[in-house]
Amino acid sequence: MGVLASEAAGVIVLSHPTGATHAHMLAEALSDTGFLERFYTSLDLTPLKPLIEHLPRALADEANRRVFALSPGKSRTVLLREALALMAERLPVLHAFELTRSYRRNGMNRQFDRAVARHLTKEKRARGFYGYIDSSPRSLEMARNMGLTSFIEMTTCFRAFDEALFAEERELQPGWAATLPPKRAGDGAFGADEQARILHMATHIVAPSRFVLRSLPQAVSQKSLLYPYSVAHKAVSLAPTSREKPLRVLFVGALTQRKGIAYLASALNRMGADCQLTVIGRKVTTDCQAVDRLLMRAIWHPSLPNPHVRRIMQQHDVLVLPSLSDAFGLVVTEAMGQGLPVIVTHNVGAGELIRDGQEGFILPVRDSDAIAQALHILAADRDRLEAMRFAAWYRAEELLQQNALADFVAQLSVLLKK
Repeated sequence: MGVLASEAAGVIVLSHPTGATHAHMLAEALSDTGFLERFYTSLDLTPLKPLIEHLPRALADEANRRVFALSPGKSRTVLLREALALMAERLPVLHAFELTRSYRRNGMNRQFDRAVARHLTKEKRARGFYGYIDSSPRSLEMARNMGLTSFIEMTTCFRAFDEALFAEERELQPGWAATLPPKRAGDGAFGADEQARILHMATHIVAPSRFVLRSLPQAVSQKSLLYPYSVAHKAVSLAPTSREKPLRVLFVGALTQRKGIAYLASALNRMGADCQLTVIGRKVTTDCQAVDRLLMRAIWHPSLPNPHVRRIMQQHDVLVLPSLSDAFGLVVTEAMGQGLPVIVTHNVGAGELIRDGQEGFILPVRDSDAIAQALHILAADRDRLEAMRFAAWYRAEELLQQNALADFVAQLSVLLKK
């Protein structure tokens, strides 16, 4: 990376409440280069790794989501109540009471943020703080008071942009409206005004796509950085392309209209028996008959560990992610790494990494006809499907070689030196 670890040992405090894939990868990259002072998260199972190795495969895969390959002493758990949320997501007796949604809605991120802010005052060697837009207002303010260079990453588009989009969608697709995020007052918690204040406080704003950058207020756009997420995994080889009907279609993500699932459902209705749908993702509400009808025609997995998701990707022909607003969409690069062409909209950030018609198709939002046409092309022309599978696989290799994560860490080190 052109920077010696000893020159910047322990300069950044990174915080993420759940240790999601993109934060997980950044923490490990910062640790490998000596730039990580501390990684704060809500649940770290790394000390239990010797026991995890003896668990059944499915449980081990699930637990390994919270195992981090960091230098000793670099991670710290600050909110063990995340374990309760995970239990509520997976145990039917608890899920029936919707404890997970209530828990997160009532401030898990706020509690995490307050805890990180308290701990941040003890990080005497830190020169920078890196947090995420919905879990860092208190810790960001503390970082500013301490004179630290701060980085805030946008994991969604700017709130006002999304709110306007979702308001339109409630009118266009009332049968799916229950799956959209709740309306937020602009001057309320997590609203556009609070986001604008956070972005104004931050030294730098990080976005995973140009799509997100375009949603930012003009007043803060000049201090933004582009960091498209890296490919995390790539299959060693590809299985032969299926020459038989139906086309095996995969959707991975929460069952929300934010992901454009109404338009996927409509496209599949047009395709009839020519497509078989598999869905990996949880319902966001139990009160949406449209979602129930979609799942009746699909093979549905509410949740699977990442290694299992990749194995299922290898058994499908195409991934469809017709989102209304997706800051990036890590599932897109994961799919490409498994040799899966992708059908996305212009509002999926990861679509900026693919070439329309080669590794997949990039379509307008809210266009079920275009989705159906793309599916028909792949179902009818298996030679083209095979060519696109290999193109996606080779493109994933190109992205791995480019190593955007290494370049981004080097960029952080330069900015911290200024």
